[in-house]
Amino acid sequence: MNVFPLRRMMTVAALTLLAGCATFPSSRGLDETHALIEARGGSSPPIEGPLDCSKSDAAIAPLVAEPLTADSAIQIMLMCNTQLAAEYARLGISRAETFQAARVANPTLSAALLDSSARGAAPQIELGLVQNFTNLLLRGPRSRLAEGEFLRAQQQLAGKVLQLAAEAKADYYALVGAQQIATVRHAIGDALQTSAELAQRFRAAGNLSARALAEYEASAGQALVDARNADNAAATARAALTLQLGLPLKFAWSVPDRLSVPVAEEDTEDALLQRADLNRLDLAAARGLVTLLADSERSAREFRWLGDFSVGVSYEREPDRSRLLGPSLSIQLPIFDRGQGPVARAQSLKTWSDAEQRRLTQAVAGAVQLAWQRTLNARDRAQDYRLQIIPQRQAVVARTQEEQNFMLVSVFELLAAKRAEFDAYQGYLEALRDYWVARAELERAVGARLPSDAQTASETIGTAQLLTPAPAPGEHTMSHGGMSHGGMQHDGAHMPGKKIPPSPSAKKPPDKSSGAHDAQTDDHEHHGDTP
Repeated sequence: MNVFPLRRMMTVAALTLLAGCATFPSSRGLDETHALIEARGGSSPPIEGPLDCSKSDAAIAPLVAEPLTADSAIQIMLMCNTQLAAEYARLGISRAETFQAARVANPTLSAALLDSSARGAAPQIELGLVQNFTNLLLRGPRSRLAEGEFLRAQQQLAGKVLQLAAEAKADYYALVGAQQIATVRHAIGDALQTSAELAQRFRAAGNLSARALAEYEASAGQALVDARNADNAAATARAALTLQLGLPLKFAWSVPDRLSVPVAEEDTEDALLQRADLNRLDLAAARGLVTLLADSERSAREFRWLGDFSVGVSYEREPDRSRLLGPSLSIQLPIFDRGQGPVARAQSLKTWSDAEQRRLTQAVAGAVQLAWQRTLNARDRAQDYRLQIIPQRQAVVARTQEEQNFMLVSVFELLAAKRAEFDAYQGYLEALRDYWVARAELERAVGARLPSDAQTASETIGTAQLLTPAPAPGEHTMSHGGMSHGGMQHDGAHMPGKKIPPSPSAKKPPDKSSGAHDAQTDDHEHHGDTP
């Protein structure tokens, strides 16, 4: 028997086997993913992805020891967010699929032992070793497609990290704003409760109608409901941020009561659109998919006639103990199936990917434009409140304070002016909240940190700063009956704080049953033109 053909075929089989053997790269793609994140100004999660924060007290405790900032909230999210952990697992799935796509199919070994019916004849032995060459020939296109999908998986994971970071930032600002608004609503509720208590005393003295008293009490009740709604909105915002961060309930944490004023100069729309086109990783992944499916469509056309193609070696020992050895070949003939289905599918996938890429391009541009417009709108509203409405409301309160000090108007009118001032504060805080939430949404739409983030905010706004403003330097502060412009007190009645109502005979409030104008007219008739 000539053994050289067998040796040569075994050598080829061994080389093929070695070519298909490789060590599985368990961390491949992580460094590339983190590089994509950092190139866009983002922070990377731990190298292996988020942790189980219910078992990581030592890592989380320092971050929640102080009130959270937007950056520390993002850092916690990167460590604890369960959705992000699932995305890292998806990258592992794609890594495994890429590794498997580069493997060559294992050869098939067959054996048969056939007993002969002839007396004294030896059993017939058949051995075969077959390698599927169709799998080997398609290894190149298959590996290119898998590598492209693995790159897309890295882009999608990096994009998800940036998206979740922007969402965490938006939820953070929403919570800070909700808590500020709740504080203002409680201050308004205290003011209206003071009005209601004063109205009750005036009613008891016979200086107020039952209808007017009901109006004041209804306003106080509505303010209480509004404050409770604000508390509920703050609780909802806190729950949303807790879920976004992935923090277990055992951790106690807080956020500050301050928001920064808008940045000095906003980015232009054209610059943001260009930045989004360069940095949106889901858009880059969609473009990559178009290229991949175009290559897949070409491969489907090239190999449409290729069926199952196997090459091997066969060995037989006949009952007379003679031996047969030689190559074997198996080819699937394209008679009934000529590959039309795979080719049509590849063409449709290519068309779909191209349309999806165009749709996503339009969606990205639309999202950037909308977020940019919302940012500018909120910025303008904040500026209107800061430069016009609030100073005007403060001036109204100051002048009403002066008039009330000289008994020209009732304390009820002063309380109403102060309520309008608090409403302006609430509007300002809502505009600031909307501004920073819109900027976070704009960052998400752009897919990278905004260039204007480099501008350092020099001023922050808190509710305590708004509700207890200090008198301007050199301002003439008048007081009468215990009321001053700085503290907004009158005989102990102020917003908010301890309530010591004045004597009902001191000043008659506007009776809503006869109209505030009549009450003010009577006031001037009583006091004349006393300054």
